[in-house]
Amino acid sequence: MKAEFDTAGQKEIVLQGITFTLNKENVEFEQKIVNLMEEKYVPHVIEPSFGLGRILYSVLEHSFRVRDEKRTYFGLRPKIAPVKVSLLPLQSDSKFDEITHKLRN
Repeated sequence: MKAEFDTAGQKEIVLQGITFTLNKENVEFEQKIVNLMEEKYVPHVIEPSFGLGRILYSVLEHSFRVRDEKRTYFGLRPKIAPVKVSLLPLQSDSKFDEITHKLRN
């Protein structure tokens, strides 16, 4: 678009019924050639990492707890815990076997 100004350096433009006056000092036209470089990368191998093994591993990893250096356990929620309660003797003495069996029953 080339604007031709009158001898006073002004140009009147009508836009939607409103007249605007442009001064030659306020308008500048410039033509440029700009080279833009763009590198696009589209992956050709997509490997989804979904599976039952990964889901189970993440559940076990998030429920693993460490009480001290020798005592570790899984803090699984009751809905997914395979064993709800475990009754374990603290000593391997035969006199506690009868009491353990009574409590188990």
